[in-house]
Formats: sequence, C-alpha cells, structure tokens
Amino acid sequence: MASQFAGNSVYTNKGFSSYNGLLVSLQKNRTHGLDFDVNYTWSHSIDNTSLIANSPALSGYGFICDTLRPKQCRGNSDFDTTHYITGFAQYQLPFGRGRAFGGSIPWALDEVIGGWDVSNVFTWHSGNAWSTVTSAFLAGYANNAPAIFTGSQADIRRNVHKTSNGTLTLFADQAKAVGAFQGPIGFQVGSRNSLRGPQYFNLDTGLSKRFKVVPDWGLNIQLRGDAFNVLNHPNVNAPTTNGSYDDITQPSNFGQLTSMNGSPRVLQISARVEF
Repeated sequence: MASQFAGNSVYTNKGFSSYNGLLVSLQKNRTHGLDFDVNYTWSHSIDNTSLIANSPALSGYGFICDTLRPKQCRGNSDFDTTHYITGFAQYQLPFGRGRAFGGSIPWALDEVIGGWDVSNVFTWHSGNAWSTVTSAFLAGYANNAPAIFTGSQADIRRNVHKTSNGTLTLFADQAKAVGAFQGPIGFQVGSRNSLRGPQYFNLDTGLSKRFKVVPDWGLNIQLRGDAFNVLNHPNVNAPTTNGSYDDITQPSNFGQLTSMNGSPRVLQISARVEF
C-alpha cells in the first residue's frame, strides 16, 4: 500500500506585501510649563500571508492559500490598523516657588503644594483586521477558507456588549452578522481579514515632584506616582483566528470576544535619589 500524507509543505518566495502610510506629527516645545507630542498614522498593509519570512508556517497559520494562485488570499494584513494615534504631554503645575503662582510662599508650604509635574502617555487605534473561516479546506488541509460576504455593512456593525447569557460579543446583532456570510462556492472563497476588531484606548498618567535635600551638593529626591491604564479602561482582542469564534459554521460562538488586550489599572510609587 502506498504511503499516505496530509501535506507536503515547501518554502517558496510567493509571499508578497505592500504598505502605504501617512504620518502627521504635532509638537510643542515647553512654554508656560506645557509641552506635548502627538502622532497620527493613517496606513494600509496588504499581503497574502502575514508570517515573517524566516519562520515556518504551522498549525494552519502562515500558509499561502494556493501556490498556483498566490493572490487568492490577498487582503488586509493580520496586523493592519487603519488609524493610530499616540502621544505624550507634560505640564508643570503653576504653583510654588519658581512657578507662576505662589512664588513667595513659605518653604514648608512649597514642599507640599509646589513644584508638582503631571505627565500623560496615551494610545488610541482603530480595530485590527481579522478573518472569518468556514471549516472548508479547499486548497489544502491547513487553509481554512474565508467566508464570502453577501450582506450589508449594517449587518456587521460593531457594538461590543454582553449578551443575555453573559458572553462578550463584537457585533450589535450576532445573528445578522452570521447571516451576512456564506461558505465557499466551488473554488471561490471570501476576502481574507475583511472584518475589524474592537478599538483600543489606553492612558497612563504620572505625578512627580523633586525635593531639594542639599541644594549646595545638588542632592535631590524625586518622588513619583504612576498609574498605568489610569481609567481602568477594558480593551479586548478581536476573535481568535482558526477557532470557533471566527467560524460562521458555529453561529452561537461567532464574534465572541474571549481575551483582554492589556492589563487592568496598575499603580506604582517610586523614589529616586539624584546627585
């Protein structure tokens, strides 16, 4: 009897990608105690596989859909994010000696209310691309074919919320979202990474003050408190890839959100001796 095998993987150079982006920055040097830097990126990344070049494709991820038709799975990259905003801002509170208000307050009072600085680091980006699957393996055992979109944009409107049974879901109407897709027709499959996950937002805040211990020696102590994810804002990842939450043949699970992106609020207090 002849030997049987499920697949015979080979390395090829049939992967391709393109990236286009626009970067806009707004900066302000420190005046009146305030400085900031804000960056906005508008971009689009397209490829037929998002695996890095020197890493093997494993467990159904990273394979080119069809080596004879390498454009078959051309679509949004797995990491594609359309809008990205990052920045920081620092502000010297205008109270205390050397500041706009209270320049002649007593030394003891200045140690309490004077010389404090506030800093913020923030990040916001639109949802990452993610792909449907259909439990149909047309081009090979490793490639779960994407579903064909036949509905309207209203059917896949995002509204992260908990359902009546307590599960967190991405779509405003899960039934409509499932019904907006259908499985492969012949060798025709849907677009890869045609959906978008939840948006992401994070804000870190710090409050600091430098105390002069021995001014003649330049000996100072900086006291600082930091709050990471100060608003305790929950961020969630898009539905898992090649699992039951992106599979239209499992409608009760489709679009469920099961993992967090980042951590809850973390508080930190530190002191640093400077000399």
